[in-house]
Amino acid sequence: MLRYIFFIILVTHGLIHMMGFAKAFSMANMPQFKSPVPRRVGAIWLFAAMLFLIAAGGFIFKKEYWPVVAVFAVVVSQVIIILSWKDARFGTVGNLIIFVVAVSVWGKNYFESQFIHDVKMYIDGYNPPPGDLLTEADIQSLPPPVQHYLKYSGAVGKPKVKNLSMAFDGELRGKAKDWFPFTSVQYDFFDDPTRLFFIKGQMYGLTVPGYHDYQHGKAKMNIRLFGLIPVIHRAGAKMDKTETVTY
Repeated sequence: MLRYIFFIILVTHGLIHMMGFAKAFSMANMPQFKSPVPRRVGAIWLFAAMLFLIAAGGFIFKKEYWPVVAVFAVVVSQVIIILSWKDARFGTVGNLIIFVVAVSVWGKNYFESQFIHDVKMYIDGYNPPPGDLLTEADIQSLPPPVQHYLKYSGAVGKPKVKNLSMAFDGELRGKAKDWFPFTSVQYDFFDDPTRLFFIKGQMYGLTVPGYHDYQHGKAKMNIRLFGLIPVIHRAGAKMDKTETVTY
């Protein structure tokens, strides 16, 4: 629901900017503009309108570029609003709403891109030797029940598992706090023990993303509001040790 409301705000705000263009080129009587609008300023009103509509299209179709276009549109819009402050000052409210949403989405995307980059780096670096199969000799040191299970599952004689990924959702809560829903995705790599875990929690209607990673024997947890404002940052020797249990 909120998604469609914001889409309507983007489209409406963009169409309102067409009024400045229409006023400047005498295409319609615009009593909202009591002062004349020069044609060069009217052209900028049209440019801002197009930017908002492009951002709206990108938003509704979930294109990554829309927050950048929206922020650029807000900057252009605010400049011409200042030039026509008495007639257009209330447009600042719309610009502020769009700016806050666009920056928060950009922040979350940028934060998550670090996780995506790390995953891609490990996957691209995965070059298993040909014929690297699991043999009975490989599992001789394992407890008999584990050996039995691996044979029963058909894993013996198949390529060795070098990595895995999983996605899941659920609920979390802090001590004496309410539950909140989350979604997450995790990648594990085994040759160089690595765990990359990205989570998106919903708290008070806001998305709070977190990136928890264990690489090269070092672990850290980074949770940020909108992907920009640090909420929790943990690292250090104690966390390095406890992460081996999670891994």
